[in-house]
Amino acid sequence: MSENASPTFFDNENGTDYYSELLSTSSLPLDHKPAKGRGRSIQLSKMTKKQKEEEKIIRLEKNRLAAKDSRLKRKSQLTKMERRIEYLENIISSKKGTKDLIKELKKKEKRIEILEEVANNQSATIQRLLESTIPV
Repeated sequence: MSENASPTFFDNENGTDYYSELLSTSSLPLDHKPAKGRGRSIQLSKMTKKQKEEEKIIRLEKNRLAAKDSRLKRKSQLTKMERRIEYLENIISSKKGTKDLIKELKKKEKRIEILEEVANNQSATIQRLLESTIPV
């Protein structure tokens, strides 16, 4: 089992099957599985009070570990989503910055065009004035 992976119900510190380990320390048979449906009442009638209590303890432990796995999985998924959101927000903000820069450059380009037009008009006006005042 890797360092980052959470232990599951079927793994203990030694890497062995935790469910089998629980069953091996109880008075329940190693191949015991709770029956479903009508067979459950028959199974319960054949079990001792101690076996019923051990089955309950095993079920609670199994549920506890499954809930732990579920919380860890949900936390991992939430962390992944948060990282994805942060990444996308960075892309959006960089694109927004780029859009703002483009708008600013377009405004400057318009101002330059206006100034060039004014300069052209002024040079044409100056040229006419010079032509009209200087006799050739």
